[in-house]
Amino acid sequence: MNLRTRLALALGTLAALSVVAAGAINYAVTERRLHEAVDTGLKGFAAAVASGAVNSASYCPTSESADATAIGVAALPAGGGVPDIVQCAYPDGQVVSLIGPDGVRLREPGPAVDVGGAVREPWTESVGGRDYRVMVIRLTERELRIAESLAETQRVLASVRARSATAGLAIILLAAAAGVLVARWTSAPVTRLTATAEAIATTGDLSIDVPTGRRDEVGRLARAFAAMLAALTRSREQQQQLVQDAGHELRTPLTSLRANVDTLRRYPHLDPSLRDRVLTDLDGELRELSALVDEVVALAADRYEAEEEQHVDLADLVRRATERARRRSGRRIVVDAVPAPLVARPEHVLRAVGNLLDNAVKFTDPGTPIEVTVRPGRIDVRDHGRGIDPADLPHVFDRFYRAADARAAPGSGLGLAIVQQIVHQCGGTVRAANHAQGGALFTIQLAAPPPTSAE
Repeated sequence: MNLRTRLALALGTLAALSVVAAGAINYAVTERRLHEAVDTGLKGFAAAVASGAVNSASYCPTSESADATAIGVAALPAGGGVPDIVQCAYPDGQVVSLIGPDGVRLREPGPAVDVGGAVREPWTESVGGRDYRVMVIRLTERELRIAESLAETQRVLASVRARSATAGLAIILLAAAAGVLVARWTSAPVTRLTATAEAIATTGDLSIDVPTGRRDEVGRLARAFAAMLAALTRSREQQQQLVQDAGHELRTPLTSLRANVDTLRRYPHLDPSLRDRVLTDLDGELRELSALVDEVVALAADRYEAEEEQHVDLADLVRRATERARRRSGRRIVVDAVPAPLVARPEHVLRAVGNLLDNAVKFTDPGTPIEVTVRPGRIDVRDHGRGIDPADLPHVFDRFYRAADARAAPGSGLGLAIVQQIVHQCGGTVRAANHAQGGALFTIQLAAPPPTSAE
């Protein structure tokens, strides 16, 4: 069952319940008011008897003579207000019917009310297959029993039930139709969004436009979906660019490897010194190729993604990274660090700082120092080389980008791109500049945790 059908059924069911509840309440109120109208007539007649407005002895004589009925009937008030059944009951069990069908005897379910007392509430009794509202008034040595038929009341209630059922059915049908229209109108944006998603899934075309103009929850869903598509598009473009760039960069070392291997195969008796030089070139090219593959994999897959964030001291991480760089390069690296607590992935930070140090080693003279400054949330790596050409500054973090004067140096052009990716994953920024006193300056800015209050 789709969303449109469920919504239409829900609206129809709600309308049906509302109609049934309203009809039940209307019927109950109407029934109560009709019974109250009947009871008012009975109570009015009983009140007239109780107040002495009519001499009860004249229409319910104490004599049990044969003409008691005739005497009683003649004594009843003329005009309206007389109940449908009026009976006079005597202590010996005799019941004289003054008005109403013969052979019908009204019973008394409870204590009657004395003439001088309060009038007793009527009750409903079935007499001769018809329902009546009955009252009993106790007189001296006799009772006056009165009843009013509910036939008219039941006819009115039957009419109310019929009209309520007809009107209710019409309202339910109209509500169901309106529910279908409302469900169709409400679900239309979801249907369109679903069709768009299915088209994208079928064709793989991420450029299909997603309508995002609505200001409701469906609009929020559409905007989130469009943002997801934009992220997927960027990811696909980056993957394609990475593959293209990697293919281009891998072509050069592979060509050189093929040439050296071909030389060894064609000249098996090559001069030993020349042979050693070729083998040395092969070893260097294999190392460069291995480093390039590792960096491509690291850039594409982010091998440290599973690492958990930890509370670390940025100064300690930088000291570990500089110690590794010293052992590899033998260069002098000066560290100026203060305690800098941070929540980060340690291996991420070590890789980023290590790449910056490798870059400084690569593009500076062996006798010049490399300076690393650590402050809370910030790392500065400065070298004393020739700096970065202003035309190259906007591109130093691009994948495989190498400045014109750096293309002869070893490397893949991915080191700084990896630094930028790692820093962004840590929620920070990295920028490159030329130091005022010469050399290149790289700055990593990370978010430092807020200071904790003293215990």
